[in-house]
Amino acid sequence: LCGSYGDMIAGLNPEAFKDFSGGVNMNYNLSKNQPDLFDVMKRAFQCNAMLGCGTFGGEKGEKFFEEFGLVDGHAFAVTGVKQVESQGKQLKLVRIWNPWGNREWTGDWSDKSALWSTVSSEVRAKCLKVKDDGEFWMTMEDFCVYYEEMDICCDSPNFVDGDLESQWICSQTEDRWGEGISAGGSDSETNEFWTNPQYRLRLKENKGGINVLLSLLQKPDEEHRRKVQYHPMGFFIYKVPPEAPGGQLPSSLFNGASPISVCRFAKTRELIKSHSLQAGEYLIIPCTIESNMTASFIITTYSKEPVKMVQGRQ
Repeated sequence: LCGSYGDMIAGLNPEAFKDFSGGVNMNYNLSKNQPDLFDVMKRAFQCNAMLGCGTFGGEKGEKFFEEFGLVDGHAFAVTGVKQVESQGKQLKLVRIWNPWGNREWTGDWSDKSALWSTVSSEVRAKCLKVKDDGEFWMTMEDFCVYYEEMDICCDSPNFVDGDLESQWICSQTEDRWGEGISAGGSDSETNEFWTNPQYRLRLKENKGGINVLLSLLQKPDEEHRRKVQYHPMGFFIYKVPPEAPGGQLPSSLFNGASPISVCRFAKTRELIKSHSLQAGEYLIIPCTIESNMTASFIITTYSKEPVKMVQGRQ
């Protein structure tokens, strides 16, 4: 899979999670205000998901290392969440583990923090382990300040919206952007844009809330992981007009049309975005940010209801 054991050293949480499980991986930028994030994490643990987080690199990461003992630019595991009562207030705590097995957080709610005396003896006995094993607690607020991002990976997207009963349906298609053939770039005003691969998605109903997740994953042509260079990529979703014919749709049908959704362009291996789509037919156009960038990819649809995805061809 990776070329050699040496090629597996270091890397990114989401790529490791994906390779290990083949599951749905969602990335969360912790600097953005996400008031329901603690609930998402609780649901993720209910679903037996894998959770990981990463610290800041550069000057900011070095500052946090010197002040609080956090390793800068480093991947950690998130191993638990718990709500406790402290000094008459409900407090949200996150448990984190450094896979090195040492080097722990030294701030509030760390192993030797005096704040542990403010919770009940039962909570203290259950949660607190004063040993240099790399695992520690911190508040949710501090977690979002001192860590840059978090990833949640699970075999099902149930943790995303709290609907733990739905059985998501997965559909995958492999394809390729080819120079001069099907690599039309991201500028929808050009004639080349519509040569990109096209996928028609038909939904019969929406019972409310998030009902579709779309994933775009680049497949590297390079054997060794360390040598892989990913193209910046993204995808557009358009509503298909009623008069549209079957197969590959021409640019004339979409002149002046605006997409209902654009997944941000990023130089990454995988992009995934959730949607709440009404019944109807949609056109999905995955593309690289510039034209004539050659690469293979997998596009995956996760849906709560049966959907039909048809690949258009020129």
